[in-house]
Amino acid sequence: MDEQQLIGRASDLDWIADRLAETADGHGGAVVLYGEPGVGKSALADAAAASAHGFRVIRCAGSVSESQLAFSALHALLWQLRDRIDALPAPQSNALAAALGLRDTTADRFLVAAATVTLLSDLGSEEPVLVIIDDADLIDPCSAECLTFVGRRLGWDRVFLLATAPPAQPTPWSELPHRKVENLHRNQAEALLCARRPTLDHSARHTILDVADGNPLALLYLPAVETVLATAGPIPLDERLRAAFGAVVAALSEPVRAQLLVVAAQDGAEISAVAAVAARLGAGEWALDPEVDTGILILARGRVGFAHRLVLAAVYANATAGQRFAVHRAWSQELSDPADADQRAWHLAAAAQGTDDSVADLLEQTATRAWQRGGPAAAAAALRSAAALTRDLGAGGRRLALAARAEWEAGHLRSARELLLGAADRVGADAAAVSGGLEGMIEFAHGDCVRAAALLGRDARRAADSDPGRMLAVLALRAQWSAGRLDLDDEQAVVAVFATSGPGLTSWLAVVGESWRTGQVCEVPQARAAAATRDGFSEAWLLPPAPYAAVWGLGGRVYAQYRAAVDHCRADGMAAALAFTLSQMATVDILAGRWTQALAAAEEARELAVLTGIDSVTAQCHNSLAWLAALRGDVEATMRLTETSIRIGQTSNAQALSAGAHWHRGVALLLTGQAEQALTMLSPIGHPGSAVYHPTFALLAAPDTAEAAIRVGDREEAMAQISLLNQWEQRSGAGWAAAAHRRSLALLTDGASSERLFRQALECAPRGLDRPIHRARTELLFGEWLRRKRRRNDSRAHFSYAREVFANLGAEPLLRRAEEGLDIASRAPRPRETTTFDDLTAQELRVARLAAVGGTNRDIAAQLFISPRTVGHHLSSVYLKLGINSRKELADADLPD
Repeated sequence: MDEQQLIGRASDLDWIADRLAETADGHGGAVVLYGEPGVGKSALADAAAASAHGFRVIRCAGSVSESQLAFSALHALLWQLRDRIDALPAPQSNALAAALGLRDTTADRFLVAAATVTLLSDLGSEEPVLVIIDDADLIDPCSAECLTFVGRRLGWDRVFLLATAPPAQPTPWSELPHRKVENLHRNQAEALLCARRPTLDHSARHTILDVADGNPLALLYLPAVETVLATAGPIPLDERLRAAFGAVVAALSEPVRAQLLVVAAQDGAEISAVAAVAARLGAGEWALDPEVDTGILILARGRVGFAHRLVLAAVYANATAGQRFAVHRAWSQELSDPADADQRAWHLAAAAQGTDDSVADLLEQTATRAWQRGGPAAAAAALRSAAALTRDLGAGGRRLALAARAEWEAGHLRSARELLLGAADRVGADAAAVSGGLEGMIEFAHGDCVRAAALLGRDARRAADSDPGRMLAVLALRAQWSAGRLDLDDEQAVVAVFATSGPGLTSWLAVVGESWRTGQVCEVPQARAAAATRDGFSEAWLLPPAPYAAVWGLGGRVYAQYRAAVDHCRADGMAAALAFTLSQMATVDILAGRWTQALAAAEEARELAVLTGIDSVTAQCHNSLAWLAALRGDVEATMRLTETSIRIGQTSNAQALSAGAHWHRGVALLLTGQAEQALTMLSPIGHPGSAVYHPTFALLAAPDTAEAAIRVGDREEAMAQISLLNQWEQRSGAGWAAAAHRRSLALLTDGASSERLFRQALECAPRGLDRPIHRARTELLFGEWLRRKRRRNDSRAHFSYAREVFANLGAEPLLRRAEEGLDIASRAPRPRETTTFDDLTAQELRVARLAAVGGTNRDIAAQLFISPRTVGHHLSSVYLKLGINSRKELADADLPD
């Protein structure tokens, strides 16, 4: 390593040494070194590698010529570790092997990333690992997404990821911590210049120092080109450097420039291949000419590349269009091995002049392979180029539609929309069929739910009697529900979906479909019987939203299906589907009194939703977390969490999100004694025409709205809510509706009628079953009614029951009321029972539950998208908090489900 390159870098080297020491101690991480071109980022990366004594160093570098090849950088980074892939959990092993081209299977890109985390964590358990990604901004998007995913999950592993990139910009790398590499101070710059150019006179040295402004690359190369230095005016340094390199290249002999162009077209290629291509072009036998060996090229491990990307750009810019076409054709002839088919296709595309259907076909094959390996971004790039080379407008439009779908799956919304518009201009309605109804899906995820329902319904009709058509029809129903509109404009498409159920649409979906279509479940027993046959069903998106199932009293049944879907998503590493499913589970968990599990599900789903860019799931998770905060009396947290849900709901016309947020805000206010403010929040949910009206949430919020109205003396509003509950009880037969109807009516009446209604409400909600907090609230309200009637002895049992439930759940405001009731009834409140399980974080509880049923650290890591070492850290914390020492004790600890 050239020590002169590190002049003035003492603080940076100390920082690197500290990071390596921390990593060796088990506290890894990731950092991106950024700074302007030539500032010395790569030199620091090389210094890190040289000083990483006792570390396993693996590295790769971005390359313009391979930036469109799916997982090319990951391949370069992990190829030396390929013998370890079979030891990974099976789904991860299959995915990573597919991404690296070792197996001809389909890979999910998030599962590829999870596999990389496990692989590096395993390696770190043997020896500390330094991962270096130089020119990270040039690596292919699939590898970038994977490695930034890895970088966010290295906190407890002996793995440190160091990347270098230009100044911060919106890329996947911007999500990781950054450290800026500054220009050298004047005295440091002068020391470097004197070391490298000792013969410069005083005047020239100070001119260079002024122009270079502390940039090491400028200090080394600007002295060679006097015209660049003499140019007056405020010319940016990077332009001066480009000009300097261009002048250096132009001064070289023609054969040398030709050979450099061969390298520029395939940067980092094997020297033997470069020599062969140079010979094809008649550029002479490859040799390191003395005039080139001045820091322009780098030779390492039999490969040749440029010392800096600005040199590559200068070489390529110096060549004529004809010379570039010729060098790419020569490379396409050299890369004749089937393993090089993708690179060959890109070289042929670069050499094409005008349309070329044969090359377009090769690019589409490249896209297919990239997509299968979990690289939709690479697939989109290949399809976009294929479309540009396609002579027939229709065929080109089809490729644009496929490219739009690939960009969508890669998370590039803007590009997906642009490509879809281009496809529609060429092929019209066929763009929807080719893209799988993408326009409606984009609108549903990021636009207006009402418009999304119309688009999805339209495309479902076009694809009637097919599985894609049925899928789109169900999505149309979801969009319609989200918008709060159950009066579908066109029932025929929906009828077709559920009337012609394929293998994936069984009796359960047929029953649910009827309720979607008409708002009525044919027979509640029939629905429950159908649900019971759905064990193992994993297509969670086909099921109705959890709140919709809950109003029909089918929350427990649909929960079993969501649990099965979660298991399937974890096993197959489907992060987006897992986020969606967990967000639905959280709703049912809250209703069922499984608040610890609900918190864990909502937080995990929120993290995955942010990772995958699903705004609606992010909002739903915020609503669930706000609901828990409301029930626990934290008004401030409830208001803060619902801000996100309301914002997303308003921008997307998703009134389900807005209505849910207002409900939770109303609950928080009601339970903390602010009934008037609560009614202001709750009342609009059930009034058609309001900005937050939603039929499903109107039912769910009706008991709270009725109670708030009764507390403020608004009898008319109370009666409206009671009537709504009565109608729904008659329509659905749901036990919760019957209990809520009678409880609300009991609050509004008095005397013997009130007592009878309270007792009927309790009979409709047997102890220990669904919605324990609803049952406990009824017990509390009945106890308070009995106390007001001076029947203190009768009230004690009701207060006691309510107190126990509220204490177990942590519903603080309700607990205080129950304890106060017991105190007034001349029975001192018992000390609250606490459980050490409450001390566990949500992630610790997830890890503990999986470990308790026999999951190994690697199994648990694979399911939770973290590393095995992180699992071990969490288990250590669990043991400490619970006061146990082994997995056997953990299995006996009776953890909550």
